Amino acid sequence: MTTSAYWKDGAGLMLTVGQEYSPAIEINVGHRAICAMKFSANGGHLVSCDEKGVQVWQVEDGTQIAVLAAKDVQCLAVSKDGRWIAGGTRKGELVMWDAKTREKVLTHEDNGFINAVDFSPDSTRLLVASLWTSTAIIWDVATRTRAGVGPLHHKSWVRAAKYSPQGDRIATATEDGVRVYDSSDGRLLADIPMRVTRWLDNTGLYWSKNRLFIVSDSGIKQIEPSTGSPVSECPVYNTHSFLCILLPQHGDFIACSTDHTVLFFELGTSTQLGLTQHTQVICSIAFSQNNQFLAIGGEGGKITIKNLRDILPLYNFTVPFIDISDTVLDSWKQDRLADTEASLTRAITSSTHPSHHTFASRALVRARLGHWSVAIDDAEKSINIQPSVVAYIAKSVALVGRGNKREGCQVFDFVFRHCDPIHVDLLLLTKAVVLFMAGERDGAVSRVGALITEAPINSTFHVVQAYMYLLLGNEHVERSDYQRAIQSFEHARDQMRYYVGLPIFISLISGWKCDDIGITIQQRLCEALYAAGHTKEGGKSLLTMVNTFDEKVYVSGPITKWVSDFTRRCLSADGDLASKAARRNEVTMPHVTLNSTTTMPLLREWAKSTLVGSLWKDAMVTALSFTLPRFAICRVICERLETIDHVTDAIECLSELAGEKDMHGEEAKWVLEFKQRCAEKLACFGDAAADAQRHNDAIIQYSTALSLNPARPQDFFIKRSKEYVAKWSWEDALADTSQVIMLDPFSPWGYESVLTEWAKVKLTDESWRDALTTAVGFTVPRLMIYRAICERLEMVDRIMDATECVHEMANELAQEIQGEEVKWVLDFKSRCCGKLEGLEDTAMNTRQYDEAISQYSATLSLNPTIPQALFVKRSEARAARCLWEDALSDANEA
Repeated sequence: MTTSAYWKDGAGLMLTVGQEYSPAIEINVGHRAICAMKFSANGGHLVSCDEKGVQVWQVEDGTQIAVLAAKDVQCLAVSKDGRWIAGGTRKGELVMWDAKTREKVLTHEDNGFINAVDFSPDSTRLLVASLWTSTAIIWDVATRTRAGVGPLHHKSWVRAAKYSPQGDRIATATEDGVRVYDSSDGRLLADIPMRVTRWLDNTGLYWSKNRLFIVSDSGIKQIEPSTGSPVSECPVYNTHSFLCILLPQHGDFIACSTDHTVLFFELGTSTQLGLTQHTQVICSIAFSQNNQFLAIGGEGGKITIKNLRDILPLYNFTVPFIDISDTVLDSWKQDRLADTEASLTRAITSSTHPSHHTFASRALVRARLGHWSVAIDDAEKSINIQPSVVAYIAKSVALVGRGNKREGCQVFDFVFRHCDPIHVDLLLLTKAVVLFMAGERDGAVSRVGALITEAPINSTFHVVQAYMYLLLGNEHVERSDYQRAIQSFEHARDQMRYYVGLPIFISLISGWKCDDIGITIQQRLCEALYAAGHTKEGGKSLLTMVNTFDEKVYVSGPITKWVSDFTRRCLSADGDLASKAARRNEVTMPHVTLNSTTTMPLLREWAKSTLVGSLWKDAMVTALSFTLPRFAICRVICERLETIDHVTDAIECLSELAGEKDMHGEEAKWVLEFKQRCAEKLACFGDAAADAQRHNDAIIQYSTALSLNPARPQDFFIKRSKEYVAKWSWEDALADTSQVIMLDPFSPWGYESVLTEWAKVKLTDESWRDALTTAVGFTVPRLMIYRAICERLEMVDRIMDATECVHEMANELAQEIQGEEVKWVLDFKSRCCGKLEGLEDTAMNTRQYDEAISQYSATLSLNPTIPQALFVKRSEARAARCLWEDALSDANEA
């Protein structure tokens, strides 16, 4: 279809506005998710796969032209030379087909889910990644055998694997990170710790211009593959499904799918260029190699093929009209105009026949610098060599800039005689921008408005008009015409339905930048509303801004600082405006009091932005001017501190508040609930420190939590007691255990738990008597200390020491051993007897008679059930040592 409108310009030339929009091709494969898609090398065919098989479609009309035999194919690759198609299945089968005959040329069974295949740039190698076996393998395409590299083993599932554009490297992605290998020998070149979240159809990892693009938790990360250093990050918000990312063969942008939408971002600036919608949740996306088509596959089996120029009609895939080196162009994009002019001058002076492109580009740069006369000279030189669109535009811009507006517009009209119809929209938009820069503000805005009327889906028209309104609003603010400024900023805000970027060509001519334009418009609107005395509306506008751009607002230092300052002014209405107006001898409009529905959300945003770079005490000082209750301010600060895990600061702030006033009713209820939340967080922090064996930190966290009177303090006493045990702070551990027993008599954690650990430590390199001496200060029954020592000695088979210890305990504490203690003593002696019996027999068999005699004596001291057998054995041992009298005495006892 064609959209059109007509313009009558200074020269009386009638021009048609519009471009041809190709109808999208719709394909339905049935109710089956489209797992992966790839275009053929020439862009004429599209290959897709689902659980039933692999299909080949005619791009021109969506006709199915072939079905390739395979099931459960999860990933696809098409070789750059167009000869081969490869796929991997859930069951671990690798399949390769001849793209021309559609015949299978390779089938190989692997042990796991194959979820990534990729041909090398020269089409001689095939990279295959298996999810479950955590390996990547390289196949020789010609011989259909494994190449001599690899397999490349990983610690976790391989989620993606891709060749670099030159084919010299391979990148693989797992849940834990990204690895880069030398493709010739499998040598590991880099191991980059980074979580990669996308794990289906090999679309979570891409190479472009020797940079790696990775789908991670927060969006799309661009990293330098040799070092792992981050280059940039493009956040993608409000997504509930996995992201697919895609980079075109040519062009500085990236596409990513999220839910039902494909978004397009400019590389480097992360500016959104456009978007397109799909009726189903998107599972897969694909670009044709010539950048002409985008294919979108849904979870319900619907494939849509769209012309990229319909989606991004004004995107400069190769920056139209400009033909200079990438280095010079990058310098121009970065507004290093003097360097750009110098580079172009060197190119002209070093050539005997300078290009008309170079003269035209220098003319535009010089026009940006305000050097109108030399810019016109360069443009005319370019036209004399060869007339071109860019030369006429350069001359027009320079003439308009010098004040020859009518002549400049007439020159611009020659542009349309040399342009491709596909660029008409861009040129009309450019003319509107040039006129705006020349001072025809209203006329330029109207021209863009007419373009929007004729092509309302073109988001670039909207953003250009929004930028114009933004500049108009700024001019009204400079003249203190706040009401008109508000109207301009509101118009700008209303046009920002799509957060896209300006065409690069327009940015090069005008110097306009659209980075974070949505935030900038909202900021200006807030300030204009405040300056006009509409504090409440300004606060509401700010809340809209942070709700819309939350992630961006709080990752930019200057914006965060502005939010803090603006909310402070709104909440205090402290007379900033009045003081400025007084200096101008003007009367200000009174500020409107904020209402409760606006005040608390605004206060929360103030706390959120202020506490990014300030201490809470400084924030409290700042808030002294607020016309709000002290409790409300402290509450918001405390809650923000707790949210960002500054729990200790939150508790300190709460304590200061509690010291200032008595809380009752709802205030007291909030304080109680807040303390419980803080205690729960401190428990988590303490547990983490304990797991990392940072015992002092854990003790501090648990102690702070106990100061808040948690609902179950015994749990914290147990945790802290265990950390004291780990530090060998036995008395502190026992003191906490006393609290546990008092709070919960049935708790499994008691004195025995601590004393068991104490005995374990002490009896490692000390005698049991020395250990007993160190326990003098313990505030626990002496009987429990003896018992812990005895059981530890018995556990480590120091039975003779255990026997000696239990005897001393019986002698020292005879009056205290009653009831259960008597039962334990008898049971312990019986266990010792059993262990000694084995030791005695061993000593006799090895003729260690003295050792045997000692052990028999120890056993007899324990009052065994059948002592006569022991007397007989000891008699034999004594006889072996010729201790006749003692042997006869034992015999008589027996």
